[in-house]
Amino acid sequence: MLQNYQAHLITKEQLNQTVYRFEFGLDEPKIIDFLAGQYLLLDIKQGYRQYSISSSSNQHHSVETIVDTLPMGIGSQYLLNLAVGQPISFRAPMGLFTLKSNSNPKVFLATGAGISPIKSMLFNLSESDFSAPFFLLWGLKKQSALYLQDCWQKLAQSKPNFSYHYCLSQENFGQAPFFAGHIQEKLNSMPLPTTSEFYLCGRQPTVEALQGYLQTTLSVPIENIFHENFT
Repeated sequence: MLQNYQAHLITKEQLNQTVYRFEFGLDEPKIIDFLAGQYLLLDIKQGYRQYSISSSSNQHHSVETIVDTLPMGIGSQYLLNLAVGQPISFRAPMGLFTLKSNSNPKVFLATGAGISPIKSMLFNLSESDFSAPFFLLWGLKKQSALYLQDCWQKLAQSKPNFSYHYCLSQENFGQAPFFAGHIQEKLNSMPLPTTSEFYLCGRQPTVEALQGYLQTTLSVPIENIFHENFT
């Protein structure tokens, strides 16, 4: 149920040159219920801005979001100017980009900070009894843009049915878990079960290109493709 929340900044962590992780502790109400993949509407005093929740849906006393601050709009400026302990308000949860409750294999395709809702989904699966294969293909330009490496390493160690690759479009570094090329090229070499579901998140042109590739080249039914676009 959509609610208004009062909270305060717990953590502001720089992950790479332009990407930050923000965690907010809840003050009132003190507990939040949401589905992995949903987002919040942050009150930035000049309106509201949409930010995907990156924390696990089993985490009820705080929320986390991962934000690429380029091209430094008013939402990014507001977040970067926050000090730890400073109060904020937001509305949540919102959004229909959520995990389907079934046993189908799941393939997560993210580019850049589109990893934010995907991270929530992956943690949700890792904390459940989900036993089918699930995969992450994360598209980035270069290795220097990478973050969250420990998350995926620990997840792969604890869940043998999980695997991941970083797809680097502008760097010829192909040693696993790195892949030199675009997500589409990596997909083409993966033997995926026909019942696989695909969850896509990133900039709209990229998401549209990935969806088109899945449908036309890999013959994935449209009902097995779910996506969220970033503006």
